[in-house]
Amino acid sequence: MTNNQGEKDSALVDIKFWKGTEGVAVTSCTTDPTDVGTTVSLSCLSGDDRVKDYGRITSNDTF
Repeated sequence: MTNNQGEKDSALVDIKFWKGTEGVAVTSCTTDPTDVGTTVSLSCLSGDDRVKDYGRITSNDTF
């Protein structure tokens, strides 16, 4: 994740796994506060079981 905001900030990302119109799993990810222009890895956790059968993945982020 790269911080392209105008100031140091943290990212909050939800990654959703879909099978048709059914959401089958959600993983929530965060970063530590990140300087502008810096790229970092996300730290992700999920309470859902790991899914193997899904059709698409979407993500919603707040940086």
